[in-house]
Amino acid sequence: MSVFMASQVPSITKRERLRKLKTRTVVQTRYVVNATDPRTGQRKQFFFERLRDAQQKRNELCDRGAFGTPGPQLSAQVAPELPARALAPLSDSRPLSETPPISPASDASPAGPTIGDVVTHWLDGLDAGLKPSTRHYYRQMARYILKPTPIGSTLQRRIWARDGFPEGVAMLEALAPRPLAELTTADIRIWHKNLAAQVGQHTANATKKVLGSALAQAAEDLHVRVPVMPRKLGKGRVRDKKKILTPEQVGLLIAAARSDAERGLYYAFPFLTGVRPSEQLGLLWKDIDFGRGVISIRRMQELDGTLSDITKTPAGNRELPMSPLLAEMLADWRRRCPGGHEPEQRVFSTLGTATSQRHVVRGLPLTYANFRTSYWRPAFERLGLPYVSPHSARHTFISTLQANGIEVGLVAKLAGHSNATVTLAHYTQAVRGGEVAVLSLEKAYAASSSGIVRQDP
Repeated sequence: MSVFMASQVPSITKRERLRKLKTRTVVQTRYVVNATDPRTGQRKQFFFERLRDAQQKRNELCDRGAFGTPGPQLSAQVAPELPARALAPLSDSRPLSETPPISPASDASPAGPTIGDVVTHWLDGLDAGLKPSTRHYYRQMARYILKPTPIGSTLQRRIWARDGFPEGVAMLEALAPRPLAELTTADIRIWHKNLAAQVGQHTANATKKVLGSALAQAAEDLHVRVPVMPRKLGKGRVRDKKKILTPEQVGLLIAAARSDAERGLYYAFPFLTGVRPSEQLGLLWKDIDFGRGVISIRRMQELDGTLSDITKTPAGNRELPMSPLLAEMLADWRRRCPGGHEPEQRVFSTLGTATSQRHVVRGLPLTYANFRTSYWRPAFERLGLPYVSPHSARHTFISTLQANGIEVGLVAKLAGHSNATVTLAHYTQAVRGGEVAVLSLEKAYAASSSGIVRQDP
């Protein structure tokens, strides 16, 4: 990767990048004229496909006298690349989010911003539309960049985080103090390898994504060159496919739910809609339009029972059609819902129990832990069905639609996926046996050959 020359004299560098097309990968070559205005310190770049066009532009800039005097003429060979010079460090007196764009480096601060600066800058600029828990997750991952990581077991690190680090604990060096200008792809690869050995491949990969996002934003906002993120560093933990129910088992569960007027809708709803558990528990009566026959997913519930007016992804904000069966069950439940059926009341609230004074109150927000323990699991135990998690009902919903020939684009829309690839890669599973596929294939062959007349030789 090319870098821009620290001198105020315009320079030319050659940039080669791999571009993936649909059928092949090509090498794209560009010649970049790098110049810095000595009066304002503003950095300029001009891109050309041919070297002589870049040389002509460089000479034009030099002739104006605004960008210094020309250096040695470059004929057929481009000047060797020099180490990148980063931008000046941010002021410590203000948060990064309030700091104006950084000017080019001066002699007083040749090192430029550190990696900690750009990561903090990225964290401060996180979209306010993100869920608080999502922002918290990003900050948790960023700590492996901003702070040294103690070498020890998971339990030891938790104890040390609570009680403080004892003397003599070995630490993995944090990337934060390093000047951004000195960071290389090889440095990131070594750091990732060491981090994965301590905290696991999954956490190391997630932290690398945070670093990559911070570097990409630094390249856009601060106009600095950043190293290419290393690839093929290994996948995180391989998750087993979630267990799902067969259509026959779901049919048995739905039949039981119809006769269970008190709790049936609680465990039938995700199989009939494919919603996430957080979306089901965050549903309000104003989100259900019986006239139009649709359910609007506009919010979700956090683990502590509070509502968030943000769905998991923008595609999660969607409308779901109600089947006649679901509309009937919802209408019946609306008349008996313990929390009432006012627009702002929750559809799925606590029902209370006569065996516990602690949970006797009805109509309160139903947390996920309570839902899973008191409403979901007992239904499977009573019916003798194999236990699956509430989120597995979503997998069952998607897989059954796919097995019945519903196009993947529509399934992805109903599931709240912005990309059908997610639907296919992570949610779709076989709900029928292989013999069904073989019989279908044989039937197709038979239909194709029925019109062929055999001719004797």
